[in-house]
Amino acid sequence: MNHVKKTILCIIAVVVAIEFTSCYYDKNTKVKENLKKNNIKFSDTMALSMDKNGEKAYNLKDGNVLNSGSLSKVENISYSIQKKTWIYTKNIGTGINLSNNYVSIDNKGKAYNINKSYSYADVRLSNSGNYIALRSFKTDNLGSAEGMGVYSTNGGNKINFDKNVLVSGDLYRWINNDTLLYYGVEASQNGYGKIYGYDFPGHSPKVVFDKFKGYCTFFLPLENGDIIYVENDSNVYNMFYYEKASDKINTIGSSIQEIFDYTIDTKNNNIYMLGKDENTSEIALYRYDLIAKNINRITYDFPSIVDKSGGIAVDSLGKVYFCGIINTTSINNSIYMYDISNNSVNLISKIENNYHIISGEN
Repeated sequence: MNHVKKTILCIIAVVVAIEFTSCYYDKNTKVKENLKKNNIKFSDTMALSMDKNGEKAYNLKDGNVLNSGSLSKVENISYSIQKKTWIYTKNIGTGINLSNNYVSIDNKGKAYNINKSYSYADVRLSNSGNYIALRSFKTDNLGSAEGMGVYSTNGGNKINFDKNVLVSGDLYRWINNDTLLYYGVEASQNGYGKIYGYDFPGHSPKVVFDKFKGYCTFFLPLENGDIIYVENDSNVYNMFYYEKASDKINTIGSSIQEIFDYTIDTKNNNIYMLGKDENTSEIALYRYDLIAKNINRITYDFPSIVDKSGGIAVDSLGKVYFCGIINTTSINNSIYMYDISNNSVNLISKIENNYHIISGEN
């Protein structure tokens, strides 16, 4: 009988040890995975691609698409070469409504993960590299949105800073080093909402702009405090330019109904935007001249379809990279470049793929 008891106790001990080891591995596997060195050579302007052979990275330079290496299950990257900080959104699986993923932080060689929710999106790194802002979803359901959150890149810990404002979608942007601007409505109030500013690590939120006459659907803060924004007033869309110094609002136009992405060419004082034309419902590339204060449409029928989710970036020479689709039957996109020197749009990728344009923070 004693021999039987000893045998049972040994079996239990082995099972417990296996379970403990398994749990420990599951908990730490992603952190160990982070510590693997990437063979990617990062540049200020890049493209990611996902195909059956895995994910690849490309450097975009002077109109050329240059192979930069391979990745593993990476959906997107927000990074700062100067600050040596890389934020990877890494895929676990594909749900019915959302991508099941987690956020992997590589901060100066130290690795951390954010993986308590089902899905993460719109991950944005602060200019200093100290913080990231993102939004998350608890389950594979758009209705499970948990709102915007801010995390430290040194440890991956969440920072509670403003529980009173309900941030609208992805309407949050970093300015300066660690100042976050975000549009939303205070939970206890009604109205069209305001743009708030919060200076990390611990300053109180303050109202930055509150002159909306409708609902804000897009805003872009500039270094001098000016703001470009799109407003929906009773289903009528208008784009405005707010001058902070004079406290005046100027109308840019009503042709653009929605802005999906943008990039700023600080060298040539231009802002490039992927926007939806109100009259044709087409997605196009637009250029806003910060000096002349006017906006012009760049693309019409080439490419046939501008990919609103393909990303956009500008290199040091002022050349703009974005993605387009040849026709409605295509399942992949291609990389295009706008050259301001001769006002031309050029196809620069040799084959169609699932490309996404990214750029590093300053």
